[in-house]
Amino acid sequence: MRQLAIVLFIVAASGCTTWRDYSSVRLMNIYPEYVTTVGDRRVARTGEYFLTSWRTAERETAIIKNETVMEGENHKRLFGSINVKSYKFTVRLPSGVAILEARDRNGDRYYSLPGGVTYKYGCWRTRTVPGGLVVPTQSSSPARLFWRPPDVPRLVVSSPPDNEPIVFTSGSKHRKLVEFIGFGQTITYIGLSNKQIRFVYKEFDDSMIRNAFTQEFTFDFVPEQEYGYKNSRFIVHRASPTYIEYTVLSAFDD
Repeated sequence: MRQLAIVLFIVAASGCTTWRDYSSVRLMNIYPEYVTTVGDRRVARTGEYFLTSWRTAERETAIIKNETVMEGENHKRLFGSINVKSYKFTVRLPSGVAILEARDRNGDRYYSLPGGVTYKYGCWRTRTVPGGLVVPTQSSSPARLFWRPPDVPRLVVSSPPDNEPIVFTSGSKHRKLVEFIGFGQTITYIGLSNKQIRFVYKEFDDSMIRNAFTQEFTFDFVPEQEYGYKNSRFIVHRASPTYIEYTVLSAFDD
């Protein structure tokens, strides 16, 4: 995974500067935590991979509770110093689940929204750009929103909102496949219904699903009972329509 290095700077060379001063900062990727499956008691949400022969990793998430709107102004400068025109901009941070992607040298954590944030600059139409939530290391400091202006790709701007603060809570970890090469098998948990736990089994060749090898299966749910499918075995401790708590005894390739 390549390291992310983005510099916040005043864009004098491009003919405009941000409406506030920002210090230079180096952002570094947050590396995912690999999920150890066999022997670990774990929780999976409905729709998540319950068991896979590929390596799986997790990242922290933050749940943004309120939509936040940020307004500001950039100044067109002549010779880098004389204001000749101002352009207003608006950034809208929606509510949703943001995934931890990077941190800076101060330890502040940058959570990106998968759908990004919306950005309108001057007479431009509203665009969707990468962005999300910044959680500062110092608990007394306000949370900030950040975004990447599309006209300056290497620029990352962050600022606390002027009016209402950003309300957020810590979320459960986001799980994703890390390796997606060769033959693979997955079991996805799809919920509890009529006292039965439901799963979907799939086989893959690289990133392509083998349609003939997609099967839904169910078990009567009994807490702490051992179950098996194909050559995997697992114990289900608790289950609900939205999550399952389980321990894998043997995975597909064990």
